[in-house]
Amino acid sequence: MKRVISLIMAFCLLLTLCGCSRKPTVTAEGTDWDEDWTLVGATIGVEEPGNGLTLLDNKDALAVSDLYYAAWTIGDKTEYVNEDDETVDLYDAQLYVLLEDCKSGEKAETEVAEWQATEEENYSVAETQTVTCAGQEFTVLIYDGTREDNPYSFGASAFAVYENHAINAELTCQEGFEGDAFAILTEFLEGFHYAE
Repeated sequence: MKRVISLIMAFCLLLTLCGCSRKPTVTAEGTDWDEDWTLVGATIGVEEPGNGLTLLDNKDALAVSDLYYAAWTIGDKTEYVNEDDETVDLYDAQLYVLLEDCKSGEKAETEVAEWQATEEENYSVAETQTVTCAGQEFTVLIYDGTREDNPYSFGASAFAVYENHAINAELTCQEGFEGDAFAILTEFLEGFHYAE
């Protein structure tokens, strides 16, 4: 009986190890991977951001569908009742990164185009810029209005394709937040490192 239990436990451990993505050891530039970076998927390492950003969440729970999500916040949380009558935490500003591992670069481009089109439908885009941060080109939408049911009133969203990965980083800000959404977002993106 002990032998059967040992074999079952060994098999479960093997399955667990096979399901884990390996941590990078080297960046695409050939430098050592820093263990202090926040890892999004197995592709992006994010340096400790400034501007009062605090890591809130880093989920691999979506990884079954090859989606990875991490979020940072600025300010104290307050409770907010959303349109679904659910109470959620609201911050002065919130920044999130969404990464999707796609089967090809073309599929990643399609995903990014769809995400960007959705943003353009949901926000009043004041300006679109192309910027290069940490060697990666991003399309940045700067918006100054959202739907009435959105508690965040302005912000900036960045979109990029890195190899076969679709990337979206967005900073949403409540009315009264005094930071510059574009400046905070692009400074954050300068702290990205990509796995080899």
